Amino acid sequence: MLNLSKKQIGKLAITFVISGVLTYLFCKFVLTPQYQAETEVYPSNVQSYRDLLGAGLRFGGDKETGELMSILGSNDVRDSIIERFDLIEHYEIDTTETFWKHNLNQEYQDNISVSRTINKSISISVWDKSPTYASEIANAIVAIADAHKSFIIKENIRSARSAVEKNYSEKAVEVDMMKDSLDRMREAGEAVWAFAEERKSSKFINYEIQHRAEMEQLRSLKQAYDDLDRVYLQEVPKSYIVSRATPPSKPTFPKKGTTALAAAILSTLLMLSFERLKNKPAA
Repeated sequence: MLNLSKKQIGKLAITFVISGVLTYLFCKFVLTPQYQAETEVYPSNVQSYRDLLGAGLRFGGDKETGELMSILGSNDVRDSIIERFDLIEHYEIDTTETFWKHNLNQEYQDNISVSRTINKSISISVWDKSPTYASEIANAIVAIADAHKSFIIKENIRSARSAVEKNYSEKAVEVDMMKDSLDRMREAGEAVWAFAEERKSSKFINYEIQHRAEMEQLRSLKQAYDDLDRVYLQEVPKSYIVSRATPPSKPTFPKKGTTALAAAILSTLLMLSFERLKNKPAA
């Protein structure tokens, strides 16, 4: 049981009101409000380069989600965002300091997070003193990550296409040389027409079989090149945006009302403890 006098109750009431008001004013006029903007995306399915269009019609699985998260958190995306939004100036980074790049990257990591949701989508959250900046950065991260992913895939396809083109050119030279050899063998009498029938030596037949096999490989290489060339010209599917970030109307931090109430209650409890200790009879 608390036996409090009217004077003590008055003190507690004054403490509650003053601490609450002061905390509220401190949050409102001293602390810089932080706004949170969030966008949610699903990765596209680009496991197969054979048909990027068809792959783009499906959501990606765990593999694609992990790959997209790696790209979203990559240094290339971070550096592009820093440059596009001039975050050195925006975050007020002192470039005269020795470790200013570390401070810049740390500020970026503190204000931007990429996480996987329970629904296996990816959430990109951005905290900033400007609600417009927060939403623009969140949306730009997705766009830049998609562009970076497209560049990686296109480079892989281009590299594969160049390798196939080189193999095709070498194989074409080899096939032409074999054809010339067959022509010379005919001239040497290894294959002659007699009684409306071409008679061939076993040497000629074996070499002709080899030539046909090489021709089949050449056709396969041409088909592979055409497939890669067709895929290279396709647009790489972009991420599926479930919800695009918009400028938030209210700051996420500080919660002025909640913080003021918590401070008022804590101050009142401390004052109550002080009053009880002060009025505790000496042993």
